[in-house]
Amino acid sequence: GIPCPKPILLKMHVLVMEFIGKRGWPAPRLKDAKLSQSKLRSCYVQCVKIMRRMYQLTKLVHGDLSEYNMLWQNGTLYVIDVSQSVEHDHPRSLEFLRMDCRNVTAFFKNSGLTPMSPTQLFRFIVDEANPECNDEQMDSDLDNIQKQVENQAPATVEEEIAENVFMQSFIPRSLSQVPNHEEEERKLAGNSRKDEDKKLLHMFTGRAEIQLPESVDSKLKIRTSASDNKIEVVLSKSENL
Repeated sequence: GIPCPKPILLKMHVLVMEFIGKRGWPAPRLKDAKLSQSKLRSCYVQCVKIMRRMYQLTKLVHGDLSEYNMLWQNGTLYVIDVSQSVEHDHPRSLEFLRMDCRNVTAFFKNSGLTPMSPTQLFRFIVDEANPECNDEQMDSDLDNIQKQVENQAPATVEEEIAENVFMQSFIPRSLSQVPNHEEEERKLAGNSRKDEDKKLLHMFTGRAEIQLPESVDSKLKIRTSASDNKIEVVLSKSENL
C-alpha cells in the first residue's frame, strides 16, 4: 500500500529497482513537479497517508522525508531513498518522525496549501485508532482535522512556543532512556506540584494526573487521539512497543 520503486534484483550489495518515469525520462521530484492546487492537495493527502502507513503497518520512520525524495508520476506520489529509515524501537525514531513532519509541512505550506501543523501531523501518524490504516477512515479523519485547521485562529505566541518546545523535546521510547525514572514517576504522581508544572505535564502528555504503575518493569508508550488532539505518554507493564 506504499507507492515506491519495486526491487527487481539483489546481488551482494547492489540492488536493482524499478524505474519510475516515462520513455527513459525519470519522474520529477516533488520539488520540481508543476502541480495545480487540486493536484497539490491530492499529493498532500497521499503523502500523509504514506507516512501513517509506514509508521503503523511497516513500523518504519523514513527519517529524511522531504520534497527531494518523493516523485510525482501520473497522479501518484512515490517515496524513494528509504535506505536510512529506522524502526519504531530506534532511540531516535520519534525525533526523525518529527523532522519528517516539519519538512513535509513546510513544503506544502510554502506551496500555497493550509496543511496541518507538524504537531497535528505527528498526532495523526502515531494515533493508535485505525491501526490497519483503513483508507476511508483516514479520509474521514483528515477531513475533520482539515476543518479544524481552516477554522482555527492564527497561532498565539504561547501556541507557537508550545509547538517549538514539542518539536525539540526528547520523547523516551522506554524507561531505560529516563534517568531516575522512579523518582520522576513519583514527582508526576504527587499532589504538591505547582500550577505551571501541571500545565507542562498536560502539554507533553495530555493528562492532568499520572498514576504510578504496580511495577517499574514497564515501558513508555505514546498514545494519541485524533479526535481530541492529545498526545499521551503512558506506562504499560512489560508491553512491547
